[in-house]
Amino acid sequence: MRTRSATPRPLPDEREYRKEVAHACSLAPGNRERCQVHAREHAEEQRPRVLAPGDADENAIAGLDQLEVADRLPESPLEPGEVQPSGVLDVELRLRSDVPVGCHLSGGIDSSSVTCIASKLLGRQVKTFTGAFNEGPEYDETYYAKLASEKAGTEYFEVRPTGNDFLETISKLIWYMDYPEVGPGIYPQYYVCRLAREQVKVILGGQGGDEVFVGYPLFIEVELEDVIAHESNPIRKIREVLQYLSFERRHKRFRVGLKRLSSLLFQRQHELDLVARFYHDRLVHSEQELASLFTEDFESSIGDYSTQQLFTKVLSGCQSPSFMDRAQYYFIKTYLAGLLHVEDRTSMAVSIESRVPLCCDHRILEFAASIKPSQRAKGLTLKHILREAVQDVVPLEIYRRTDKKGFPTPFDKWLLKQIADVRNILLSERALGRGVFSVSYVRKILDEFGNGSRSRSGTVFMLLCVEFWFRSFVDKVMVGEFRGQSLQANRLADRGTVAK
Repeated sequence: MRTRSATPRPLPDEREYRKEVAHACSLAPGNRERCQVHAREHAEEQRPRVLAPGDADENAIAGLDQLEVADRLPESPLEPGEVQPSGVLDVELRLRSDVPVGCHLSGGIDSSSVTCIASKLLGRQVKTFTGAFNEGPEYDETYYAKLASEKAGTEYFEVRPTGNDFLETISKLIWYMDYPEVGPGIYPQYYVCRLAREQVKVILGGQGGDEVFVGYPLFIEVELEDVIAHESNPIRKIREVLQYLSFERRHKRFRVGLKRLSSLLFQRQHELDLVARFYHDRLVHSEQELASLFTEDFESSIGDYSTQQLFTKVLSGCQSPSFMDRAQYYFIKTYLAGLLHVEDRTSMAVSIESRVPLCCDHRILEFAASIKPSQRAKGLTLKHILREAVQDVVPLEIYRRTDKKGFPTPFDKWLLKQIADVRNILLSERALGRGVFSVSYVRKILDEFGNGSRSRSGTVFMLLCVEFWFRSFVDKVMVGEFRGQSLQANRLADRGTVAK
């Protein structure tokens, strides 16, 4: 029997603590790493590696039993009702809790599936939480959320943030995030989490459904483009072309799709690089614009760093001949990891535990990866497998729905209303003195955004996030103001409109 010393090791002061963790690195979600905390003399040798999402250290997991997936889909085409929710979702395990559990509910098939199944498994009324905005119908999906709530028999709660405190709240959320990598959706997501925290301690959501079960149109688009580019049989190529045009028309991208199709059909085979095409499609800013945005000193400081090389390295981790496989792999390794980071930090900011049944179990991802691309998007239908699994669980309108928006946020309208404050932040002496962004180009961006000559809301938001990060972690201006507190304790000026 082992015993511990009666005299505990004294805790180091803050400076000693900082030295102790100076060599620590962020570990990606879903990974584990062994390190010796107190071996100072071997600090460099024991420095943990930063693992990418989905990777694991073989030394750290050596000896663990291989877990196998029991449920696999048959190779033959699946008929409606043949796939059961229990074979696709992992809701029951995520309901284990000694405290009240609720659900995020947006009205899409992901959160609706989780909500309806959770309600059925618990056998009692579940509380659900929805966010929307008053800026127009394109920012309001509560019709579908209420359909799902009625189907599941939940107690429905709703919040409608007004955006009056948008800048203040984003600046504080950046501190919780640690990185300036958020999208504007973090603002309503935080408000929904705060609303939920008033009722429950654990919240389930539908994050991961798009990445795991083919919820983005681009997954089907790139697969069809790859087939069209390399198909040698003219009859099959014509069939794929017609499917491609039908798909683009369905998603209101016919003109864009036609332009992309022409480049596939009339470009020489040796000049066609679908990986480079996929990379450029993902860019928010062109390389030329980034060269104008950054200062020369900052460009030189990052050396030969290349986003395209890093992108290609991640994508090359999947050796499947299917471009759909590779695209999903890329999104799971990068975009989903970012979404889960936001999910975790926004929920923890208000002390609520967030669980995501659609993507938090490795067996679900292995199950989804075992499905052939033709089955994942049968008949060009997004989330075909998930839809078939829950067709008798969710409302029929949600099962058939194809216009899910993904929590659109009218942040562009809010930023325009607060353009004076935006200018004061981004053109402040402190911001301009950082040497990261070109002063003249930042002014140009703000002028174009202010006069409406060019859509610049996304760029302005990114610039604000970077500046807020600098203020919190470099200048340390705002950290002491709310360190160790939840945002709820900061008496934000605007709590939004809450409806029950």
